[in-house]
Amino acid sequence: MPVSRVNHTGRIRIRQSSARVTVTQGQDGQLSFDADLSLGEYGSLPANAEVFVEAYRQSAWMRFNYGTISDIQRPEDIILTAFDEPTAIFFRVKVSDGKDGKLLAVADRIRPSVSDDEQVARKWLLPVKGDAGLRDQIVKVDFSNEDTILLVNSSVGNWRELIMTPAFVSLVLPLAFREILTRILRVLKHFDTDDDVPWSHWLTFASGLPGVGQSPSQDDEENELDDWIDAAVDSFSRKHNAKALVLQFDH
Repeated sequence: MPVSRVNHTGRIRIRQSSARVTVTQGQDGQLSFDADLSLGEYGSLPANAEVFVEAYRQSAWMRFNYGTISDIQRPEDIILTAFDEPTAIFFRVKVSDGKDGKLLAVADRIRPSVSDDEQVARKWLLPVKGDAGLRDQIVKVDFSNEDTILLVNSSVGNWRELIMTPAFVSLVLPLAFREILTRILRVLKHFDTDDDVPWSHWLTFASGLPGVGQSPSQDDEENELDDWIDAAVDSFSRKHNAKALVLQFDH
């Protein structure tokens, strides 16, 4: 049985492998989720302890009752009505004493998994969000939070339609991809692909592109980093037919 880790508050820290969350977006844009919880392995938790799953992003927050440790039940209503787009939503699982509400165990900052659909996966790796504060800029890669977000000026009109156009996909996305990889390797000097953090996810994604190969190490020279980034952007562009899309433009 896995060892349960306890922090200084006396709460058990639930491993994220024991709390897997999947979010889906319907054809109408409505978001829903499902949580696969394996909490029986934490033997010190009382059978009648209450289990809750919370979804949050900044000030938006929703809570769902998942029954008890001995009887985990998915709620009937799993619609994420507080969120209008799948951008940087996180989840946490809380286990509390049913008598006095004391928090017994928690897992926080759970990143939901995505569907196997490649287009959906891309949107989750680089969430896109409308932003009216960009003034005359059309797009901006936002690194202010732990997750990288591509901001699109919402004052241009239907920005959701804009990000699906051939011009956006072929010209903007490869440049954003290059900026992100350059920041990770050259500015943050992050080379670890095993950490469960956004920077590692980006390196894993890039190294998995056709013809790119293993991500760089901290011992590589700067020109080697640049060559790897260039190879990743080239493969990304080729994979998404960037040149063919440009040739479709009316000149």
